[in-house]
Amino acid sequence: MSSIKQTTLSLIILSILAATASAYNVNLTLKTGEVRYFAQDVLMLKLDLVIDEYEEFAGDVYLAVVDPNGSVFFAPGWQQTPTTLLSNFNFPKSIDIKSALIVQTDIPNRTFPMGIEGDYTFAIGIAEAGTTNFLDIATCKAEYKGDREWFVINEDDGLADYILEVIDDRNGGGYWFGVDMWDGDYTLYHYKDKIVKGYNYKNSGVGEPFISGMVYDSQDTLWISSFGICKYVNTDDKFVDYFPPEDLYPYGKLVNSMVYGGNNNLWLGTLNGLGCFDIEDESWMFYEKKDGLLVNQISDIEFDFDGNLWIVCNNSDTAVGGVCKFDGENFENFAHPPYFKNYTFHHIGIDSEGCVWIGGEYSDNYVYRYVDEHWIKYTEADGLPTIKVTSFYLDRFGKFWCATLSKEEGPVQFIDGVWLPAAPEIHKLGIKVLYNIYQDSENNYWFVGSRGIAIRWGSD
Repeated sequence: MSSIKQTTLSLIILSILAATASAYNVNLTLKTGEVRYFAQDVLMLKLDLVIDEYEEFAGDVYLAVVDPNGSVFFAPGWQQTPTTLLSNFNFPKSIDIKSALIVQTDIPNRTFPMGIEGDYTFAIGIAEAGTTNFLDIATCKAEYKGDREWFVINEDDGLADYILEVIDDRNGGGYWFGVDMWDGDYTLYHYKDKIVKGYNYKNSGVGEPFISGMVYDSQDTLWISSFGICKYVNTDDKFVDYFPPEDLYPYGKLVNSMVYGGNNNLWLGTLNGLGCFDIEDESWMFYEKKDGLLVNQISDIEFDFDGNLWIVCNNSDTAVGGVCKFDGENFENFAHPPYFKNYTFHHIGIDSEGCVWIGGEYSDNYVYRYVDEHWIKYTEADGLPTIKVTSFYLDRFGKFWCATLSKEEGPVQFIDGVWLPAAPEIHKLGIKVLYNIYQDSENNYWFVGSRGIAIRWGSD
């Protein structure tokens, strides 16, 4: 039997519960975790739980919080009398559970015992079923952060309805927003100090009909991909267009994705292969199926930490698609079949461990992660609110985000093998569909999508 941790919280809880020693021979350890977010009506508490070899048993799980005044409250309902969070919970034999998450959102009538500035202590405990005989208790501290501070820009401020991209303006301050000209007059907007300015091909030369990518090169020049690519000339407040020559790219000039690869090269995912634009000498190169690419129709591209370019591509006419890895000389292809159940992937991302993620927006899509030369499938059972993915994003703190077409749960983060909710409030702030996530230079998180843009100041 594990000894009960001698902490202030456990002493308070034990005095209330009059806990006694357990007769079970269980080697169970609850490791201190972290409170990922702590506000008036949102709690995200992550604790590590490790259970070694023992006989299967059913137990009760308790969650409690001690406020700065020393009062103890229990979930659910956050009363001062002990209440089980999970009753008669079955713990199977010989398991290793990590990243157990307690999430409370939209707590009824704001019953969560918060509102006082200062340190709060949380505890989770496991007891024998139907008793208060605790096997172990783990604690962690967190400071009340108050309600999240949001700032919302939407159509009322002069922006278009469908916001696809956002990036800092490194030269003039403020932000650039790339949109889809579904029902507006501009494909690009600039926002600074509550002033919004729209850009289109007529007034500035920026590409249309939608913005598919925005990146900076090593000289902090902003490049935008759409119909061809263009660079922003700050002194003229205009864009200079660059289109691939007809002999290299005769099938239209639409660019679906763009990344900066260093060495003055912009890499482009197009409908006719993988493009490379040399910024210095303004030359073009294209790689196609004849060069080893799986199919020519590319949806998204991304570099991994080793400098390999990963490519999502699919051809709906031939039902062929998958992922390509390009090391600068050769392609390694992962096709449907045999690697994937479906082929219509649209988005790709690289997490903090260097693993590749792919997903799409169709109902028959699954989400896959490439780990140790194997593709692992993820579904709603792993915490995804839906398998319909609109983007992946790795922030500078190493947190890996996923935006989905869920209209209730908001974005999720991948933590210790599980997708966990990260900002469920965004849909209340006007975003109907979330398209993208971005962490700016001041560590604010932007969530962009249809019917508005929401910003959350600071980071968890």
